[in-house]
Amino acid sequence: MESVIYQDLGRIISSNEINKIMAAVHFSEPGLGSEPGIFIWQDGSRFYYSEIDERGRQSESIEKETKEEILYELYSVVTLNKAMEYASLHKSEGDFRTIMFDKQLELMKAIDDFYYAM
Repeated sequence: MESVIYQDLGRIISSNEINKIMAAVHFSEPGLGSEPGIFIWQDGSRFYYSEIDERGRQSESIEKETKEEILYELYSVVTLNKAMEYASLHKSEGDFRTIMFDKQLELMKAIDDFYYAM
């Protein structure tokens, strides 16, 4: 799954940015005292996504049936952050939210039409 993420995100951001993101992504179920970050894991035929904040609080785990559906959760966070950066730099061109959402959709489509369509 890690190689897929590198390949997909490589379509929209630099390898340095990917490495920074991947430093916070863990491919295991979070346990008691887990460090902050994003956790993606598989249990049987199901895939899970969860976040641990800096205070050790875990978000509710998201459960999906396919790897692509769980990767959508990660990609939506990454593309939203990039879209907000873009909109901040281009807010004089129109409504911040419209610029941000349009950019996020553009980034999701650049990763793959599957993520754009979700």
